[in-house]
Amino acid sequence: MSDDYSNVASLYDFLQREFPVEKLVAFIFRYFGRKGFRPKSVLDIGCGTGSFVVELCKKGLRCSGLDASQEMISVARKKSKDVNFFTGDMADFLLKDKVDLVTAISSPLYMGNFDKSRRASCFSSVFKNLNTPGYFVFDILNFGNFESCLAKKSRKFPITSKFEHEGVSYNTSIDYANPDKISLKIFKSEGNSLVLEQVYERSDADVLKRELLAAGFSDVYVTINKMGVHKDYLVFAAKP
Repeated sequence: MSDDYSNVASLYDFLQREFPVEKLVAFIFRYFGRKGFRPKSVLDIGCGTGSFVVELCKKGLRCSGLDASQEMISVARKKSKDVNFFTGDMADFLLKDKVDLVTAISSPLYMGNFDKSRRASCFSSVFKNLNTPGYFVFDILNFGNFESCLAKKSRKFPITSKFEHEGVSYNTSIDYANPDKISLKIFKSEGNSLVLEQVYERSDADVLKRELLAAGFSDVYVTINKMGVHKDYLVFAAKP
């Protein structure tokens, strides 16, 4: 099994091509406007190839991006010289200077595959590295809506498809054998070699809210990102 996104760093932007980055940033800042919160600095954890934090830079913020994959960071650095990209563990990090905002968009938190201990470590690290006041914003998969979308496509699993990128053909397979897990596999068509296997697990927003409050956050607000394909949940947690 391969869940290392280093294997798909060159593919990642293509796979995320329909993600509404600009609309999501605008939505987040409308919320901040209602709260009277004006961040000047941000760290995007699990930043991948950096598209989201690069968009945040357009708001005039001092921006940094952290990802475990050196390959992802290498791609991200080509997008902007204004962002401080570096490798690290989003569940265990310490910044030289605290930031006003930490974001985690389409990260392992989104996919639901952090266990309780690792989530607690992540929430603790975020809290410690935030200024007061500060905000932590992250998304989680709306599993119910995602499975409804899959059901509309096919009653038979796995669902398979093909795509081509930069002259290379790929096959994808989405399986839903476990009611709380969805499995995505990407293969190179030639040789049928596995490029990525990613498991998406069901997250409980109420559980996450309790864990955030236990980590010291307050005013935890969960809403639906209506711009996205799967109408995912967006979580805002304030550091008082």
